[in-house]
Amino acid sequence: LYNFQAAVMSVINPSSEKEIADIISNRSKALLNFTASWCQPCKQIAPFLEQCSRDYKHVAFVKVDIEKFAKVAETYGVRMVPTFILFVNGKKSGQVLGANPSALRNLLAS
Repeated sequence: LYNFQAAVMSVINPSSEKEIADIISNRSKALLNFTASWCQPCKQIAPFLEQCSRDYKHVAFVKVDIEKFAKVAETYGVRMVPTFILFVNGKKSGQVLGANPSALRNLLAS
């Protein structure tokens, strides 16, 4: 049986800083994935994040390219990629530095 909802859930690639801000403020949970095109660990963890976006449908997964959105990365003190920051009801709730699947699962389950 084809699960249409699971197929459409995926990581969001925002087109503007406003879109990122709107997701943080309008979704009960949002995970910002700070990444860069040259980052090998970012590429390696991407399939895991796609799976998580299907497993945790209540969380908005947002891919934030630090080169395109340098101001957003600076605002949240991102110093390395990948960095993952979880927002709950618009407030920073936790973060994971580096491509660490088990730490990400723990963060998402919190």
